[in-house]
Amino acid sequence: MRKRSLLLAGAALAATLPFAAVQPASAASVCATGKVCAWTGANFTGTRYDRTASEHGCDAPGPVNTSFRTISNQSRFNVTVYSEDGCYGSTVVIRSGHYSGSLPFKARAYSW
Repeated sequence: MRKRSLLLAGAALAATLPFAAVQPASAASVCATGKVCAWTGANFTGTRYDRTASEHGCDAPGPVNTSFRTISNQSRFNVTVYSEDGCYGSTVVIRSGHYSGSLPFKARAYSW
């Protein structure tokens, strides 16, 4: 009986695994290829700002004093996210094709 319960629990867990693999694809679908998209709220909420990543440099995602909590990097570059304006402060690197639904700080700038 115990063995059967463990098998059922394992089957239930295995059934949920394919759904976890879908998340990066859905993040990519909300941000077009070649762009870096940032949202003011966590988990793709709030105001969205898009930039085409074509030249290297430091940029703010939106108007002055805008901070963001979510970023999707669908560009061909790795993107470094900064906690302070002018690309200073704490950093997080978001690789090409990846995203963060909840950055560890309110980000103010990014560079590629």
